[in-house]
Amino acid sequence: MATTRKKNDDRDQTFSPDRRAARLADEIERKGKADDLLMEDEFADELGVTRQRVRVLRVQKIGPPFIQPFPEVIRYRRGDAVKWLRVRAPIACR
Repeated sequence: MATTRKKNDDRDQTFSPDRRAARLADEIERKGKADDLLMEDEFADELGVTRQRVRVLRVQKIGPPFIQPFPEVIRYRRGDAVKWLRVRAPIACR
């Protein structure tokens, strides 16, 4: 009996819960108002990931909501980023 391998597109496309999510949400929340807009680079720095990872999350539609005032400009509302992280925090960390 042959074993079939999962194709890349069959993998779970959700962002896996991160142990740092609750702590990151607290840190991001303390740094400003919920309506503040973060540039893509700032958001990546806050998460401790690369700008490319943030883009992947956005393209796969598993990242936080974003605002696109111009085709080449992406902004993330601080409050939306905090909510997104809190949902992804492991249950034990909430």
